[in-house]
Amino acid sequence: MSNDIRETLGELVGAAYRLSRVAARATGETTSALAYSALSTLIENGPLRVGELASLCRVSQPGMTKVVTALEEGAWVERVTDPLDARASVISITDAGRVARSERLARIGAAIGPYFEGLDPADRAALERAARILAERGDSARSG
Repeated sequence: MSNDIRETLGELVGAAYRLSRVAARATGETTSALAYSALSTLIENGPLRVGELASLCRVSQPGMTKVVTALEEGAWVERVTDPLDARASVISITDAGRVARSERLARIGAAIGPYFEGLDPADRAALERAARILAERGDSARSG
């Protein structure tokens, strides 16, 4: 991989972080980004133990326990018996959690959409293609 693509990828990640902060301000979001990260991680990976979820979300286990407790209170996740070890439990996303995540993505799109009005068709196509590439490469990195 050339240094040029590495620099571009670094810039892209930085831009994504900045855009996520703009989105949070624009939506007035009060639920933490970590809570939505946990929901996304559960959608991508299926039910997980708290420690596994914490590791994938890059947060401490005690920190994730707090997040999971809040998500349980909102009925966005539930604890279920681990099918591999009846003494343990895993965290599973509920239908309400899936809806909450989906609604958040819609709110983000609506809130930051105006910043992208007036893009010419080539730039819009470039963003759509970039989103597909990032999703594909992220999925292959996760599974490989």
